[in-house]
Amino acid sequence: MAAAKGNECEEWRSGLLATINDLHFTMSKTIRMAIDEDRKDESYSFQSLALGLEAVSDTNPMQIINRFSTLFKLLSTFLLTPTKFAVKIPIGKIVDLLERFFTITRHSTIRLGTETTASELLFFALDNVHLQSASFLAKILTKANSTITQSFLPHTESLIQYVEILLSSSANNADLELALLHLTATLLDLVKVAPATYVSHLTTIAAVAFRLRQPEQGITGSPNLIPDYLTNPAVFIKPVSPHTTQIVSKFFASIIKST
Repeated sequence: MAAAKGNECEEWRSGLLATINDLHFTMSKTIRMAIDEDRKDESYSFQSLALGLEAVSDTNPMQIINRFSTLFKLLSTFLLTPTKFAVKIPIGKIVDLLERFFTITRHSTIRLGTETTASELLFFALDNVHLQSASFLAKILTKANSTITQSFLPHTESLIQYVEILLSSSANNADLELALLHLTATLLDLVKVAPATYVSHLTTIAAVAFRLRQPEQGITGSPNLIPDYLTNPAVFIKPVSPHTTQIVSKFFASIIKST
């Protein structure tokens, strides 16, 4: 980003705020025809994009997913790129953005008249946006400098609470659940010693981890497979993937260390 000499801090912070603005704007445009938000805040009602990007269609899930991907990558770049000057990072605005995204779930109020197909396409896109949000924060907490990561410390309990809420409506989306478990483990590593108030949230989240750790069994597809399943059910057991095992194990290890 080019900036006049002496104005680098202001330009960098302006770019950060513009990216956060456009993430809010894109979410507002995505859900405006289908979902009533539970959290009411006029600051979410942005009138225009700040970065000059072309608006995406709110009915095309892939356009929505790609736009959020672009913006989260840009936000990561702002937070992870070393600078020669001190930039005041708007941690509160980033946390507010993520908490807003995490409250827009399958349990949100659907507007009357919204077709089932339209709402399912929307939630398909939102599942991916939630995954991107969780992955973004875990990446920042792992790779950013200590000044940034420690600034998230006062927000860890509320973020874990929102993870719990989101998991309750994840529709057994394993990829999203794993991303949220990874984020929870990363937050616990940041806290180091979790207060007792975390226990109820972690108990709910741990139930998801226990489920993911269990091998799947059963049949899908042709009913002709039923006799084979009854004769030799072990053949139809799907083992837990190494990736899942790694994330679930890390999650439980982080709980043990922090409680």
